[in-house]
Amino acid sequence: MPAILQSILLSAALWFLLATGQPYRHGGSRSAEKAPTGKAVYLLTNDAVNAVVAVPIAADGTLSYGTVTGTRGAGSSSISGGTMMPSAPDALLSQNALTIA
Repeated sequence: MPAILQSILLSAALWFLLATGQPYRHGGSRSAEKAPTGKAVYLLTNDAVNAVVAVPIAADGTLSYGTVTGTRGAGSSSISGGTMMPSAPDALLSQNALTIA
């Protein structure tokens, strides 16, 4: 597996674990049911060639190997107001950067 893909997948796994670190709590008579699980985690890269990374979430909540789909983008940068120079790349500069249909 390419190092960049491995790095992206490990980052996605860490983010997912941090985001879901608290146990699911549900009151009422259905409290023994499992928490709903999403179908995938989606991430954006901001490399020289942008890509969308989709990491499937299994029914038990585990992550598996994902896919990387190129967007044919060239990255994005904003201008720093303090230096009037390009700042660090920002994949979400224009917002609505990733839409799942």
